[in-house]
Amino acid sequence: MYVENKNSSDAIRDYISHAHSEQCGNEDVHNKMVMNLKEHITVLQMEKDFAVQLYQMSMKAVDTLEQELKTHPVDNSNAIFYEEQLKNIRQSYSEAIKALESKLLQAKENFAKHQSMWMSSKETIEALKREKQEIETRLQEFQQDSQQKGR
Repeated sequence: MYVENKNSSDAIRDYISHAHSEQCGNEDVHNKMVMNLKEHITVLQMEKDFAVQLYQMSMKAVDTLEQELKTHPVDNSNAIFYEEQLKNIRQSYSEAIKALESKLLQAKENFAKHQSMWMSSKETIEALKREKQEIETRLQEFQQDSQQKGR
């Protein structure tokens, strides 16, 4: 599961970099990218919530099994085996939750970074458009002045 998340995260990062470099001025592309990132964050959050639910259900099952072990006499070898199994289950679910939380945090950070880049690009584009308009206006004024002087 970690490898799949890493691959999807890498794919999203490549997609964003490619789209950002090629289509810096296309607001629709950026809006789609933002929506895709939001959807990715939502999916990661759902995966994390699901893992937490599984962990909680497992902990209830573990508690039930521990209670059962306490009430039923068993030989020490079985008790040790069950305790090891419980410990392994706890550890694996704990690691899965930590990995999902890390991926979710990374996705949120990537989202914030790319949203910031998009806003910066948008501001730069707007400034360049204003500058272009000012230059065109000055050019027209200059051309008009040249025509009037030529007459």
